[in-house]
Amino acid sequence: MRFDDLLLPEGEYPVGVCKNKQEWLFMYSRGIPVERIVAMCRADVRRVRYSIRAAEKRDPTLFGRRLILHDQPANKRANESVITLKELWWEHSARLLGFYRQHGRLPVQNPQDTGELWWL
Repeated sequence: MRFDDLLLPEGEYPVGVCKNKQEWLFMYSRGIPVERIVAMCRADVRRVRYSIRAAEKRDPTLFGRRLILHDQPANKRANESVITLKELWWEHSARLLGFYRQHGRLPVQNPQDTGELWWL
């Protein structure tokens, strides 16, 4: 099958409602609010909510796993005070300069040695 076989002529693309309940549950489990799911899938809000509630009755841990997934800190600095982009840039520059002074060169893009992963 060629890629061109997957293309439909203009005006023949599906425009209906996405009725895939598994897709709704997947989006919900990834933290997307019900209202956003409804807007993206052009579905009835009552059907989406009912499907999610039914899934939560079958698996009561669904909501808790959703919270655990999205309550994790986004980066290592979550417990520290908020850092500005300017401070981050200066920190990044200082680490790069330190690497240059230690090794006499800039780091390579795809290092073989994990010690060269200086930005971590």
